Amino acid sequence: EGKYLMNSFAQRGFGFLGWSYPGYEYSEGYPSEQRLYDGLRAMSDHLVSTHDIQPSNQIAIGHSLGGLVTVDVATKIPFRLIVLVVTPPNTLDYYEHLLKSVPSLIRWMCIPKEKIIQRFDALSKMPFVKAPVLFIYADKDEELPLDMARKLFSLSRTPNYEQLINGAGHDLEMVPRFAEEICKAVCGLII
Repeated sequence: EGKYLMNSFAQRGFGFLGWSYPGYEYSEGYPSEQRLYDGLRAMSDHLVSTHDIQPSNQIAIGHSLGGLVTVDVATKIPFRLIVLVVTPPNTLDYYEHLLKSVPSLIRWMCIPKEKIIQRFDALSKMPFVKAPVLFIYADKDEELPLDMARKLFSLSRTPNYEQLINGAGHDLEMVPRFAEEICKAVCGLII
């Protein structure tokens, strides 16, 4: 899914380590909130133990749900930079927003918000993030409104930066032009 973003970084000489959620693509097991957090921590630990790349030289990039995972892990690991691409504040607010677009005839079949146990609550964790943060927004994102995405920005206590990508929707990293814009924004902060 993030191949265009990986290519953009590789063309600039950066390494890129991507991983699949447990139970998806090439990963074994089953997904859960804790397993996703553990997976990103394991990737960071792998870079340290195998390649001697310390967290201070690692950039963690998370898109949407991946951004929620990145926020949690960045409260424990002092990355050089984290990049939150169209990241909602938590799964409950996001779910409630998405339900508004579901026809009422179908909405009654959806799980009630109160029964969601995997919360991915970045709102409560954002003030404890130890790394600078680059927030990437998409102006044509119909899944995550800009005002909802900016909730995390207002809670960041580290240096933070914002980048609005014009013409992009929620899956912007799947379009080469937008992936290149994300890469340029990141490189502009670290080079």
